[in-house]
Formats: sequence, structure tokens, C-alpha cells
Amino acid sequence: MTLPKSYPALSFDVPHTRLVQAIAERRQAGIRIIFVSDIYLAEGFVRDTLARLGISDPSDAIYVSSTWGCMKAWGDLFREVLRAERLRPEELCHCGDSLRSDVEMPQALGIRGLSMQ
Repeated sequence: MTLPKSYPALSFDVPHTRLVQAIAERRQAGIRIIFVSDIYLAEGFVRDTLARLGISDPSDAIYVSSTWGCMKAWGDLFREVLRAERLRPEELCHCGDSLRSDVEMPQALGIRGLSMQ
């Protein structure tokens, strides 16, 4: 099954304004952007959607739970990001809108987790 490029029922298709602004500011400051998402959609769909919405850059890394077979909520996806990117936890800052997956779990691993709520 192929999903359409735009699927209005997905909240994923409506950018979180503060988060998009934070990404743009950090990119402008020369900070590398890595997208990490617990989502059932294919990585290619996520990459295409972020690009279409003007949020991502081709140099950005994208880690999607459906591709990696692990989740932020369990901490495993963050561990994969650290391993694949060859980063120490203190070198990564994660922003998101889920208290558990985006703040508490990264912090438990030594990653700075920020709420965008």
C-alpha cells in the first residue's frame, strides 16, 4: 500500500510551529538536526513529508521507529541514534511534545530532553 504525499487526517502533516521555529534557529546556528520519531509510517514518507513542509534539509538524519524496530518511549531508539551518530548522551538535545518519550526517557539516558508543549 502506498500512502499519499499529503494525508490531512494525520496531525503529522500539520507542523508544530514552535518546534519548526526551533529547528530553523538551530540549523541557522550551524547545529546538526536529527529527527527521531515513534511513528508507524515508513521512513521515506516521513522524510518526504518533512521536506514538503519545508522543515527538513537533505543533510538531516531521520530515525523512525518503524524502520529501526524500536521506540523512543522505551529508550531503544535513542540508543540507536547515539550509536549510529557516534554521539555521547550529553552531546544530544531532544525536543518534542511527549513528556514520557521526549523528555523523561532521554533524560534517563543522559540526553537533554526539552518539552515543546
